[in-house]
Amino acid sequence: MPIYEYKCEDCEYSFGVKRSISEMDNVTACPSCGSVSPQRKFSTSSTFLSTDKNRSVSNINNSTGSTGILMENGSGVALDNVEFRNLDTAIKAKRASIRGKKVRMKGNRTGFDTEDTDIHMNDLTIK
Repeated sequence: MPIYEYKCEDCEYSFGVKRSISEMDNVTACPSCGSVSPQRKFSTSSTFLSTDKNRSVSNINNSTGSTGILMENGSGVALDNVEFRNLDTAIKAKRASIRGKKVRMKGNRTGFDTEDTDIHMNDLTIK
């Protein structure tokens, strides 16, 4: 489950909340002052795609953040012409299915970090 970053508009306290992608826009109370005015921040250290549902991703060049794609709980992703560069982990998946063609991984610390995951690739390049 991804961690979303928030900043309180009242006291300017920054904090993270671990929640599913379907809950990312739910109102969150600030743990510092209790205000319900925190706004979700967009961080370069976050995940490009986090999903617990089936998704299709094409023509993407992802070169910022810690994880390119984070998948869990029976989700599936179809990749077409996707490049992951200089990430900590290109794809992290648990109980998922990944299918891809024309997938390129360059300079990533880890290409795949998977558990109970089916991976089917056509034209995969890892450098």
